Amino acid sequence: MNQVLDDLNKGDWVHIFPEGKVNEKKEYIRLKWGVGRLVADAKITPVVLPFYHYGFDDILPNKQPYRPQMGQKATIVFGEPIYFDDMVRNLKEKQLSAIEIRKQITNKIEEEFYKLKEYARSFHEDHVKQIK
Repeated sequence: MNQVLDDLNKGDWVHIFPEGKVNEKKEYIRLKWGVGRLVADAKITPVVLPFYHYGFDDILPNKQPYRPQMGQKATIVFGEPIYFDDMVRNLKEKQLSAIEIRKQITNKIEEEFYKLKEYARSFHEDHVKQIK
């Protein structure tokens, strides 16, 4: 995470998977607090653009044979940008611990992330999988 924070501080775009692992079972996984750390500790508070992809496991299943499956469909949805300037400033003014600040930021990202997951799943199953 230190390298990613350095990249953010240089103004670079970073892309992370905040679950910290591949979610093979598509179950709820608590997002890792490192994403909250990146937002809280960056010199300039980054804008978070949440997105969720659904159906990639149909294209490249995580089982043998590990070959792309032709003709499969996937859905990618993007949420609204999340601006954390006010939230970070308010949390720091309250003199909360670094852990509590990271947790609250991560909770906000997680809330939006799982809304997108449900929307992507629903859209994919209702619309995309029906396209032949």
